[in-house]
Amino acid sequence: MADQNVHSTDPTQSAATAVSTHPHGLRAASTAGAAAGVFYWWALLTMLDVAAALYAIGMEGEDLRLIPYAIAYRFFFITMIDVAKLFATAEEVARVRMTWGKLERVGRL
Repeated sequence: MADQNVHSTDPTQSAATAVSTHPHGLRAASTAGAAAGVFYWWALLTMLDVAAALYAIGMEGEDLRLIPYAIAYRFFFITMIDVAKLFATAEEVARVRMTWGKLERVGRL
């Protein structure tokens, strides 16, 4: 019965219902349009980054060749920061002990 609900053409059925009733939730999410929503959200954030870069470059009088860096920023740097946050959260949940450590000084005045 759950498999029928995912492939239903009933317009009142939400994507969340389709995901929750299907044993393979990821496949159901992609067929229910959730993957497109994630793509559009990512594209909108990238356009916002480009718009902010255009504004900042215009205000500072910089070279327009700097604009593609806004796209690289969104796809690489932000992703790297998100992964670092994920690891930090996992370490916090696992109660990994961390310290700042101390740097040994060897120089003389």
